[in-house]
Amino acid sequence: VIMNITQVMPRCVFIPRTVLSIALKLLQLVILKLAKWNVDPNYITIIGLITNLLASYFAYVQQFLISGLLLAFGGLCDYIDGGVARATLRNSSRGAALDSIADRLSEMVFLTALGFFFEQYGSRILAILSFVALIGSILTSYARAISRAESMGVFSCLFYRQDRVIILVVGLLLTSVNSLLFNSNSQSQGDIGQLFAIAYWPLSISVIVLAIFTCISAGQRILSIWKSDS
Repeated sequence: VIMNITQVMPRCVFIPRTVLSIALKLLQLVILKLAKWNVDPNYITIIGLITNLLASYFAYVQQFLISGLLLAFGGLCDYIDGGVARATLRNSSRGAALDSIADRLSEMVFLTALGFFFEQYGSRILAILSFVALIGSILTSYARAISRAESMGVFSCLFYRQDRVIILVVGLLLTSVNSLLFNSNSQSQGDIGQLFAIAYWPLSISVIVLAIFTCISAGQRILSIWKSDS
């Protein structure tokens, strides 16, 4: 049994619905093939988690291209595992819990790694904003879990997980290209702040955007929960 793709199409702020539909149809082919091979969706979840943890490490050591590609692959796994579970009728509470835990752990570790990376290079403000983004992300997901547990439905918000992943992937890939234009080994220690500002501005903007909009999203869902009980 294969669900129609329009039933599971995620909302995404940054990708037009037509483009998203085409991309998801291609992913559906992958899902159908994995379902045909009877792949356990929990294995896909675990692979995605490991991939995201590796992406965190590579971001910390400034291998932004590798980190961006790994994070993108981990994001695809996050969609594919649910599709395979539905396609093979393996939906289960255990699988849903594993998927949710893997998502939260991935975001926590990745944004923590970014925070330490920024702190290492003397950008304390961006380090703090990385942890602000982490708090906003966790609160957004936690508010969703509360609303579902209390049978309130799932309230919409500005930024979903797929939006957060896209923002980070784009920031990482642009930073990998931009940083190739600058060779940190040829810079003196006194120029490190200027080098950082020039080479890493795409990732810096991604973190700033995440910090702002994850907090707005968390506020939206918390407010919706509050209003629903009034």
